Amino acid sequence: MDRIEQTRARLTRSRAEIFELIHQIAGDRAADAPLNAFPRSRLMRAASGKGGKLLLWGAALSIGLTRPRLLWSVARFATQPLLLRYLAQRFLR
Repeated sequence: MDRIEQTRARLTRSRAEIFELIHQIAGDRAADAPLNAFPRSRLMRAASGKGGKLLLWGAALSIGLTRPRLLWSVARFATQPLLLRYLAQRFLR
């Protein structure tokens, strides 16, 4: 039981840290948006904003430069369903 409580406390602290970082990135812009606007969560709004997109592109670039084989495997994994769908439609006609 003690281990579960420690894990719960650690998750609560990390969630608070994440929300603090998001608030630093997005500021009050996320709070000003209407409640039914897409995306609804502040985390997704911050990630899809200008700063979040730059962060994701930077992470993708650094992974591509340090581990190019991983980049190729991700590209192959992402395009494989599209290729299979195209081939299935082509041959099942």
